[in-house]
Amino acid sequence: MNLSGVIVHSDSKVGTDAGSIAGIADLGVVATDDVKIAESSDVDAAIYTVNADFRPDESLSEILPVLRAGTNVVSTSFHPLLHPPSTPEPMRSQVIEACEEGDSSIF
Repeated sequence: MNLSGVIVHSDSKVGTDAGSIAGIADLGVVATDDVKIAESSDVDAAIYTVNADFRPDESLSEILPVLRAGTNVVSTSFHPLLHPPSTPEPMRSQVIEACEEGDSSIF
């Protein structure tokens, strides 16, 4: 796996090397607040770690276009998605439709 991008929500982290954010040596990948990079055809998967408990609608609106673009998403941010049969509507149908449209998955 190669790290191809880091998306941050904190203005203070924009422009900072991903390694520095993680507390390790610089990696040569600079953090951005542009969510569109996760929709790139060059990206196989995105790890989404935003705290969706406090901003569920905004978080969902960020991952749906990523799934529609064909990028797989790995996330523990959406507690309702941890057990798909229990996921409430309309979240469940929105995620299923986005995955079907993009031939992607969410785990």
